[in-house]
Amino acid sequence: MYENHKKVGLVIQTSADSLKILNIHNQFETVRILGVSRKVVYKRGMQAVDWDNNAITRFSIIKIIDKSSPLKGQIGEIRALFKEYLFVWIKNQVLANSNGFYCVKASQVVNAGAQHLKEANQRAGLEEQETVANLDRQQNNRELMRGQMVMITRGQLKGYKGTVVYAYETSAQIHILCKGEKVTLPREDLFVVHNEMEGVHIQSNANNPVYLSFDEAAN
Repeated sequence: MYENHKKVGLVIQTSADSLKILNIHNQFETVRILGVSRKVVYKRGMQAVDWDNNAITRFSIIKIIDKSSPLKGQIGEIRALFKEYLFVWIKNQVLANSNGFYCVKASQVVNAGAQHLKEANQRAGLEEQETVANLDRQQNNRELMRGQMVMITRGQLKGYKGTVVYAYETSAQIHILCKGEKVTLPREDLFVVHNEMEGVHIQSNANNPVYLSFDEAAN
């Protein structure tokens, strides 16, 4: 990927003094090498949020759901990303000229793995329980404070615990303890651990919350 402060694109072909670029509008441009300000290098922790608020990153498998896209319903793999723009590799003859690459916004896709799990839960009759869990997470997330212990409930980092560095209106920066790195995640993907010694606060089907130790939860 390249950037020149105004545009970002994926390099499709190179020549002695220019690059053939696939831009964010899925159009080809020829850019002089001298006009490129920097190469966008993937760094650990670079991620975006899909239409359903799932975390997605490089090599995530996604499904295009945008109704206006000619590739709606296609499944592909994220090979590069920059802010909200994803360059996805899709095995489709329509994309032969771009070597299989197609650009979409993060809001136009869903994490295929998360979507499959959601559909499986719905078929198993777990949709109502998931709704209760989401409401419980949203209620707890209103009071996110710096230094608070949370557990990640969705995405590739599901199950990891960390502490809140900063909490914003719709997202929060979390320091993941076992990895020693910081990531920004949607607030609804975080579950507040009320008491580290007591265990995780779990919402049951009843009106009263239940506290379980981690050993009890594992069993």
